Amino acid sequence: MEEKLFSQNFSKAINTLLPFAQEFLIETLPKELKYLVFLNQSYDKNELVGDEKLFPEDSLPENGVKLFDFKEQVTNYLWRDEKIPEWINLHIHSFDEEKTFISIVCCGRFTSDERLLYHKHEGYQPFHVLSPSLPIDYKGIEESGKFSFYWHGRKPKFDEPHY
Repeated sequence: MEEKLFSQNFSKAINTLLPFAQEFLIETLPKELKYLVFLNQSYDKNELVGDEKLFPEDSLPENGVKLFDFKEQVTNYLWRDEKIPEWINLHIHSFDEEKTFISIVCCGRFTSDERLLYHKHEGYQPFHVLSPSLPIDYKGIEESGKFSFYWHGRKPKFDEPHY
C-alpha cells in the first residue's frame, strides 16, 4: 500500500469513528483529537508470510504507548520500511473537556502486501472501527438507548489500550 493511501484510509477511519461512537454515547465527544498508539498487540510467534516483518523493539517497556497530537505523526510513525501493521483497531480511549483520545491498537506484523491486510471490506484497510465498550446486557440502541462512556465506573489509564 502506498503511504498516501495509508494516510487517506486513516483519515477515513477516524472520520467514521467519531460519529459512530457518538451514536452510542450520552456525552458529547470533543472534536480536538489526540492519538494513543499501542504497538505489537498481536500474537506473533507464527512463521512470517511473504514480506511480513516484526519490530521486536516495539515490545520493549520503554517503547510502550506513544501519544501524538496529529494524524500525520501517527501515519509517519506506523509507516516503516514501506510497510504498515496488518490490522489496526480504532476506538475511543477516553476524553476530557477539551480532547478525545483515540486508541490505535496495532498488529505486530508489518507488510506492504495488501493481500495480507485485514478489514478490506470496511473500505479503509487495515483499519477497523470499534464501538465504545458496551454495558453488560446491552441490547442495541433501539432497546437499550445511549449510555455513558464511563458506565463501568473508571477512566482508563494512558498506558492501557482499553479494549
